[in-house]
Amino acid sequence: MRVVVTGASGIVGSAFLRAVDGRGHDITAVCRRVRTAPGAPGRAEGVTWVAHDLADRSGDRRLRELVRGADSVVHLAWGLQPMHNRGHLRRVDLGGSLAVVRAVQEERVPHLLFGSSVGGYAPRTSDDPVGEDWPFTGVPGSVYSRHKAFVERHLDQVEAEAGDALVIARTRPSLVGQRMAGSAMLRLGFPLLMPAPLFRHVGLLPLDRAFALQFVHADDVADAIVRVLESRAAGAFNLAADGILRQPDLAVAFGARPLHLPKPLALRLVGGLWQTGVAPLDPGWLEMAFRVPFMDTSRARDVLGWRPRHTAREVLDEVVGGMAGRAGGPYPPLRSRTTRDELAHLVRHGPVWWRPET
Repeated sequence: MRVVVTGASGIVGSAFLRAVDGRGHDITAVCRRVRTAPGAPGRAEGVTWVAHDLADRSGDRRLRELVRGADSVVHLAWGLQPMHNRGHLRRVDLGGSLAVVRAVQEERVPHLLFGSSVGGYAPRTSDDPVGEDWPFTGVPGSVYSRHKAFVERHLDQVEAEAGDALVIARTRPSLVGQRMAGSAMLRLGFPLLMPAPLFRHVGLLPLDRAFALQFVHADDVADAIVRVLESRAAGAFNLAADGILRQPDLAVAFGARPLHLPKPLALRLVGGLWQTGVAPLDPGWLEMAFRVPFMDTSRARDVLGWRPRHTAREVLDEVVGGMAGRAGGPYPPLRSRTTRDELAHLVRHGPVWWRPET
């Protein structure tokens, strides 16, 4: 099978390359910057790397050439930074996604998988797990959520018009983690000069006692994607590890005591740090984390035969260990974070959350 995957150097993309290694597929791995280290899964036989910037509208013809003749396209590319540059995020998330869909349609690729997210669901009204039929209208206040919901609405229209000519699948994972994403998580949500080893000894974890999240390991998401591709499955699939983690669970993982910080105060604090440039996390991410529903993963288990190999607690422990150890991967988005390197980056380019592009 010939598969084109965008966002191949990211957290899920790198796991996907590991999952398909040795399965006999011909993979075209697309990302903005092609730099892979020796031993990286993307250097395996059968993987061809191509540099392509989805934010560049002049590259649409090149994108059509890349997907031409493919059996499936897996669209995982998504912009997370710079969070202050909403225009750049729109160009990558919305413009890039629509460009991929257009290329798939014009080149008559028969199967498209979109890497969606729990973040696109409407806010929960209870703690009961929801299926894939829960409204996918996004969480107000979250750019990430609105963009995921927008792309899925567009896919609904494309699916209705295409009929049997195009099979569309969507994976909707909870918060995705793996050890090598530790440095990437630090860049996404924590102040630059906070020493990584402190993440095991923060003392207090100020967080609303009602906070709760589902997690899933990147390898388990990749396994689901492979199952979707090889069965040419259609529709949406919720993906989450067993277990829901709450404030005390997070405190244990960070070696801290839980301290109740009401949600409104937490949002105000994160918003202030973000607006002043001290920390990179848009408060919309915290709003989304508080409000997304818990997911029922029965459909993925029944249709795909999918079973997560990692529990939510195992994923959290792996991520926190990766953050404390400044773990990184062989691709630019997963590069290891050191204070010296980040300071040099800061001097040359400014904070990543303010820069025009990452």
